[in-house]
Amino acid sequence: MSRVHRRTRAEWFVAVLLLVSGAAAHGQSPATGPGQAFPSKPLEFVAHTSAGSGTDLFGRNVSQLLEKEKIFSQAITHSNRVGGLGTVAFNYIKSKRGDPHVILTVATGSMLNAASRLELELPLIS
Repeated sequence: MSRVHRRTRAEWFVAVLLLVSGAAAHGQSPATGPGQAFPSKPLEFVAHTSAGSGTDLFGRNVSQLLEKEKIFSQAITHSNRVGGLGTVAFNYIKSKRGDPHVILTVATGSMLNAASRLELELPLIS
């Protein structure tokens, strides 16, 4: 009989830490200049999959955890940009380049696919 693995607080913390550190890696931008607290406006989590999918649910659970634990003072919204095997979401994120308030929630396979598509010009590590 298989046991369902329930995520521990430590595992959630690591997931959130990776997410937040990825957002912070963008550095300062005109949206959050020196001296401003982050976030200075609401955060937007963007999923490249439809509502109810694994990536979507993971992003929503992380955003609920961040709000519940009061990690950020700003609200967190969640949007789904579905289409073209992630192309719609990736292009949306590309249009928001430099805005650390827009965060892509993505599955590993999709990230590898995006990394192999040079025409998207996604900054996977900036």
